[in-house]
Amino acid sequence: MFADAALLILLHLADEGRHPYGFGPADESRSDGPGSHDEVRRATALVAEQTGAGRRDALLLLRAHAFVEGSPLRRTARAVLANRLRFGCRDAPGS
Repeated sequence: MFADAALLILLHLADEGRHPYGFGPADESRSDGPGSHDEVRRATALVAEQTGAGRRDALLLLRAHAFVEGSPLRRTARAVLANRLRFGCRDAPGS
């Protein structure tokens, strides 16, 4: 379900000619500096917990959000880790 939605978003934006994650020559997301993969891994785990999705779908949601916002994946992961960005909740209201 989440993977299908993420794929549709990516395909739609690709049709508009937008480049994923806003990569540029000085983009911080191209750096594999200390902790960059760990930040994405931890943010993926948080998104999985927030949405009840599996880790694969949670990573797709994280990547799709970064793509739509034109933000590097690393920056989006940091926003999740700092609680500036949240993805849905596991339980529907009233349950």
